[in-house]
Amino acid sequence: MLKPGISLAFLCTNLRENSYFYTTNLLAMKKFLAFFAFLCLAVGSTGAQGLPNNPEGSSAKIDTKKLEYPIPYIPVEKRAAILPKHNICSIAPAGEPSDYFITGNGFLRIQASGQPYNEVMTYTQELLYEPQWAETPLPPDMRPYLPRIRQLLLEGKANEADALVDEAQKKAGFEKYMNFDNKILYPVGGPRRHTAFTLTFRRPEQPDTRDYLRFLDMQNGMITSMWTDARGSFRNESFCAYDGDVTVNRFTAPKGQLDLEVEMQLPRLVGSTPKLDIEDGVITLATAYNPDFGQKGYAVVIRFLPKGGTMKKTEKGMRISGADGLTVVAKIERFESDFTFDCAKPVRDGLLAMKVDFDKLLKGNEKYIGERMDRSRIHLSSDEDLLLSGEELLRRAHSRNELDPTLLEKLYDMGRFFQIYETGKTIPPFTGQHNINTNLQGCSTAPAACWPASTATRIPACTIISPAPIRITPGRAAWVGSTTSCGATTSSRETRNSCGPA
Repeated sequence: MLKPGISLAFLCTNLRENSYFYTTNLLAMKKFLAFFAFLCLAVGSTGAQGLPNNPEGSSAKIDTKKLEYPIPYIPVEKRAAILPKHNICSIAPAGEPSDYFITGNGFLRIQASGQPYNEVMTYTQELLYEPQWAETPLPPDMRPYLPRIRQLLLEGKANEADALVDEAQKKAGFEKYMNFDNKILYPVGGPRRHTAFTLTFRRPEQPDTRDYLRFLDMQNGMITSMWTDARGSFRNESFCAYDGDVTVNRFTAPKGQLDLEVEMQLPRLVGSTPKLDIEDGVITLATAYNPDFGQKGYAVVIRFLPKGGTMKKTEKGMRISGADGLTVVAKIERFESDFTFDCAKPVRDGLLAMKVDFDKLLKGNEKYIGERMDRSRIHLSSDEDLLLSGEELLRRAHSRNELDPTLLEKLYDMGRFFQIYETGKTIPPFTGQHNINTNLQGCSTAPAACWPASTATRIPACTIISPAPIRITPGRAAWVGSTTSCGATTSSRETRNSCGPA
């Protein structure tokens, strides 16, 4: 059973695989409503009886005594001047990674904890997969075995059919790609997705911390956390910019009151060799993957732009003292061939030459995301209810025997926002599962996940995969399905697959 105080971030992270299709196809909303009814049962309702008339009003009837947190949060009546209309809001920092707020631009992703004095943010890029082979293995040729496998299945001999499949894969030389678990052979999955790096932003804890709030603006993808303590009001803002393909963080504080200890943590990658250079204001990371799997790697450049105060490099990152604010921009590039540590230099030069304008970059996001989000809306609740946090909405759903219309409206928007930020330059959402024929759920990237990035299917944002067969040809399975776009245009942003001039 879900806890009443759990944040909407956790809920929607678990919902997004099923909500992709439902929230981009209005004809499937009936099934989505049925799924939401099941959700209400999961959070503690004894039944689901359709959308409520809500005669009692809304926020004034919530039992806030059961929503007490170590940091007092901003009450709902004061949020109208703060929150955007289409938001995901939480009244407590994330206590674990599953509760982090997530945003991205398809190509890049940030996850943020929202902790005031120990903010943890992870950064990744859509092509960062740890190699597991030098060349992508082709699927085994199962054609000679298929008639017998079909016959065994028709005769109800599932175990014999399974054994024959295992035998066929072994004879094809695929035993080295199989995992032995409970006497069943499982093929090794695609390359493991990993983070590029993690940044921890620590600052001295202060007394009288209050007025906490964190939220995601679904019109531009910006995550904001804010609070007040004895020194004044503080705000952290993060998004992944479509213009320039950079991650952007901004930290604001009362004049001279920003003191940050920034530490960088690297992912653990088997057989990889990282090279980390820390200068005043710039961190450069070049990581070579396991050389047994080719000359591949990735480069990261992080640029620190303080407003006032002092900045000094440390062994693990950067120290900011007595500043009014800080902007951090980062660039992540993956290289599929000819990678050397020198590949980081053009990435570094490009980021240092970039004119960083926080507001201009954010406007670019508003144009890209906002236009797509505005193509479809459902209105089920009042503007007042849209100010409620995920914790408060789940509490309300938990205590009533009915569907909560505000929660459903937010889930509808979140499903579409997740699809936009998950759909990048090269492959469809890897973790998003479109329900491709109403009953059969399949990962939209199954064919593309094991292919090189240069040959993976390019699908623009807001795309639905139509039902299609898999055509088996000698030595290769090919996706021959069609795609239906919701009017999105293919991005002109390009990826770099080899080291050298773009």
